[in-house]
Amino acid sequence: MPKITKIEVQKKHKNRFSIYIDNEFAFGISEDVLVSNNVVKGMEITEEFIQTVLKKEELGKGKNYALYLLSQAPKSELEIRKKMKEKGYEEHVVNYAIDFCKKYNYINDLEYIKMYVNDKLKIANWRKAKIEQKLYEKIIDRSLINEIIEKVFEENKDYIYKKDIEYARQFIEKNLQKKDIGKKKIEQKLTEKGINGAVIKNVLEEFNNTKNERDKAYELAKSKLKKIKDSDKHKQYAKLARYLTSKGFEYEIVSKVLRELFD
Repeated sequence: MPKITKIEVQKKHKNRFSIYIDNEFAFGISEDVLVSNNVVKGMEITEEFIQTVLKKEELGKGKNYALYLLSQAPKSELEIRKKMKEKGYEEHVVNYAIDFCKKYNYINDLEYIKMYVNDKLKIANWRKAKIEQKLYEKIIDRSLINEIIEKVFEENKDYIYKKDIEYARQFIEKNLQKKDIGKKKIEQKLTEKGINGAVIKNVLEEFNNTKNERDKAYELAKSKLKKIKDSDKHKQYAKLARYLTSKGFEYEIVSKVLRELFD
């Protein structure tokens, strides 16, 4: 029967051992596997025992790789699974590593989501839609994501309202300076970014300047009119109306400007 003739500490990895069977190198194992399986010099071993040891070694490697990933930064169960599969670990090894990490609370998707939502909300200033989108890529249970996001956003609604006001003011002030965009377009863009409608309306009121809006629309229409080749006044009027509306100018402003241009 084959016999272990030598056990040697590996030079580059002091917690790993090289196992020699009948004076030939056979395999390497960790100290944990060595001790837990009572592997000692002189013992006779079967092929079945060798396969058992090697399977435990692979499980240990998988567990240690998962712990390494978690030591770099908090990760969800799905992220660990993806990383381990990319590394080439088989499904049963991945499951073993995940179960171990969940047992000792190294993986906790509930706490991960809470931390992620709070960080992205308060540090990165992400909108709700972006946080949801990114978490959908990281978490298996989507209902858990929605539940926690709603709870965190409700708990921080005053903070969010203030941040929305600040963001809307900066966005509106910047875009009102542009010559080719009206308030309706600005409102649309803010809505797409997830800003509350009441917030948009209140902040737009702060910047309410009908004369400035009219002047922008008039200059834009006058410039566009020069580029319209059709000489039919009705067609010119219709094209300019569509153009100004697409730029976000309100109906009253568009009508007033076009009357001035064509009367």
